[in-house]
Amino acid sequence: EGWNMPTALKDEDKAIQANNSKMPLIAHFNDIFRDKIKGKSSEYDSMIKGFATGNVFDIYDVQDALMANCVDNIHAKVYQHPFQSINYVECHDNQTCYDKICDCCQEESDEIKIKRQKLMIGMLMVAQGVPFLQCGQEFCRTKNGLHNTYRSADQINQIDWLRRCRFADTVDYTKACIQLRKRNPVFKMKSSEEILHHVSFEVHENEILIYKLQNIEEYCDYHEIWVLF
Repeated sequence: EGWNMPTALKDEDKAIQANNSKMPLIAHFNDIFRDKIKGKSSEYDSMIKGFATGNVFDIYDVQDALMANCVDNIHAKVYQHPFQSINYVECHDNQTCYDKICDCCQEESDEIKIKRQKLMIGMLMVAQGVPFLQCGQEFCRTKNGLHNTYRSADQINQIDWLRRCRFADTVDYTKACIQLRKRNPVFKMKSSEEILHHVSFEVHENEILIYKLQNIEEYCDYHEIWVLF
């Protein structure tokens, strides 16, 4: 967790994201990925949307995130290598994705909310970098809308396995995304140079993003793969 916490150390001496070049084998939680895909996570920002929750204006920042924020010719370069980016949209802190969706997309149907949950999982599993899934994310885990629950009771923090059955389709979708990633190493390139060489994007109607992986025979059985969000 490479956050810049207020300590007596000078910033240049801290183990924070901004100093990742000094820690070439250390990875960090990529909060840019989280915020651009899901939207802001703090208790005071839960209504602020990301691309997967309906803010299509983030469509260009999402491109940087899908490239692990590590290539030279982008607006938000943070890391030197893709394996330094731990891509996530949900972890122990803040609301779960599903609770966030229920807050900032509350006017939508349950069907659309679940599609948004699946979209986040899909984007996570095809992005360059290292994917991180929290237990229960695959079946729309809830903490009753609460944020930082480190002091909350088991009633809030427990894994409700009944949701595993209720959201079985989302579980199967997550499994399929994991298998897709395992079968196609092109989704986990090892260097920023590879990403720059093989990845490009197209935007249509200002809200459809096409993520293109081209000339990829050395990685998998395809010449190119297009992923549409």
